[in-house]
Amino acid sequence: MESSFFFVVQQPCSSSISQSLHRMKADDPAANLSIIFFNANDVISLDGIEFIKCEVLGQSFMLHQIRKMMGLAVAIMRNCAPESLIQTAFSKDVNITVPMAPEVGLYLDECFFTSCNNTKFEDNHEEVSMEAYKEEAETFKLKHIYIGSAEEK
Repeated sequence: MESSFFFVVQQPCSSSISQSLHRMKADDPAANLSIIFFNANDVISLDGIEFIKCEVLGQSFMLHQIRKMMGLAVAIMRNCAPESLIQTAFSKDVNITVPMAPEVGLYLDECFFTSCNNTKFEDNHEEVSMEAYKEEAETFKLKHIYIGSAEEK
C-alpha cells in the first residue's frame, strides 16, 4: 500500500490543478502555482498507527489546495476514485470536486526565504532559516504534533 500511495502522490504536477480544484479559469493568473519539490517517502509509526510524511515545497498555493491534493490521493488509495482522475484534474477544461484531507497533523513546517537570502543588501544580514533550531523543532514535532495526530485518530 505504501508504494502505491507514493506513486499516486508523486504524479507529475501542473499549474492547472489549481484551477481544476478551485473552479478558476485556466487563464486566471491566480491559477498559477509551482510545485518545486514533493516527497512522500517517510512512514512514521506511532502507537501502531502509520502516518506518511508528505513534504511539499512550492509557491502560490490556494487555500486548502494541499489538503485537496492529499484528499484526492487518499480517495484513490481507498478506491473511492479512479487513478485516472489525477490526469483529469490537470485538464484545463475540467472542474472536479475532491474531498479535503483532514487538518489533523497538517502543519507548516518551515518557510523558506530564498529570495531574501539571495538578495545582496548593503548591510550584511544573517540568513533567515530554521537550520539552527532543527533538532529542537524535531523534538517538538515528535512530542506535540505527531502524538496529537495519533490521539485524534
